Order: sequence, then structure tokens, then C-alpha cells
Amino acid sequence: MFSFFRKKSRADDATKAKFVDAITSFLSLQLFIVPNPSIEDTHGKINRKAIAYGYIDAFLRTRGYDMADTDIGVPVTFHVLRKLFPNYNATNYVEFLMQNMNDEMVA
Repeated sequence: MFSFFRKKSRADDATKAKFVDAITSFLSLQLFIVPNPSIEDTHGKINRKAIAYGYIDAFLRTRGYDMADTDIGVPVTFHVLRKLFPNYNATNYVEFLMQNMNDEMVA
């Protein structure tokens, strides 16, 4: 009965790719209405709200995965950010997330 709440084990690459596509599809719609969407300001400072951690985390949790599981959280986040902001370096943003997980605005 409570198996719904149990964390799933590993997700294969095809599942991760489906998650990335679903997340980026939704977030792309939101970015569509923003003129010149950017994850950084003109001074190169990362917009803590634009990092999209909360939405990615919620999406994974509803499917029984844990964002803290580096096997799924890191690659899904990296590819979502890479697709949403192709002119920026997604690695920098994943590192930023990992260093700022205690920041309420980021999380």
C-alpha cells in the first residue's frame, strides 16, 4: 500500500531523457513569455530564482526519485539547464546549485 512513497532505485538513461524533455517543455513555455530569458544578469551574477531547482526537485519527487541521488539529480538538472539556456555553461550552474543548497531562494 505504501509502495508509492518508497524511493525508486536507479533510472535508466531513457527515463532520464524523458524527464529532461518533460521538464524543459514545461519551463520553456514559461520562458517563452520572458523577453531575452537569461540565467545571469549583465554582470554575470547567477539569478538564484532562474536556476529552476525547485521545479526539477518537485518533478522528480512526484515520480518517486530523490534529487539528492546524484545518479539522477545531477544529470537531469545539467541537461535541463543546458537545454533551457544553451548559450550558457550548464556545468557552472550545477556547481552553483551544489554550493548553495542552503540558500532558500535557490532551493
